[in-house]
Amino acid sequence: MIYNSIIGKNKKITIPYEANFYRTEKHFSLYWGASIYTLAELATSKGYDLVGSNNFGNNIFFVRHDCNTLGINLAPQEAYVKSKYRESRDKFGKLSFISSHDEGVKLIGEMEVYDIDNNRITKIKELDFRNIGISKENYFQHSLIFFEF
Repeated sequence: MIYNSIIGKNKKITIPYEANFYRTEKHFSLYWGASIYTLAELATSKGYDLVGSNNFGNNIFFVRHDCNTLGINLAPQEAYVKSKYRESRDKFGKLSFISSHDEGVKLIGEMEVYDIDNNRITKIKELDFRNIGISKENYFQHSLIFFEF
């Protein structure tokens, strides 16, 4: 499952639903998807365990709870990896290769997201992004569950 690391790891945040949503028509860059927290909670409610993520910071992996023989079930904050892929675009649709999280937030900061816990629409720039990354200690502690593609 793909998550958008720009919108963080500590809150249930998603892009507001629009039946005809097409990401590049709404905004030219990085405005799509949901937070890892949102997707993990949804999967958990459906009987799945979060077992890992990839090193690029965009994919998370789940196993049905009754098939999870390893017993791994991570919190979203444990599986979160700040995005390392660079797919940002400028207003003309050309790749701009933004490489920092702060630049990504600045690029789409005025865009609206839905804060599920508070049942309200807010702007991305108003989200709390403290402790956004994963520590080296946490990464090595869970190195079995991080996949490199």
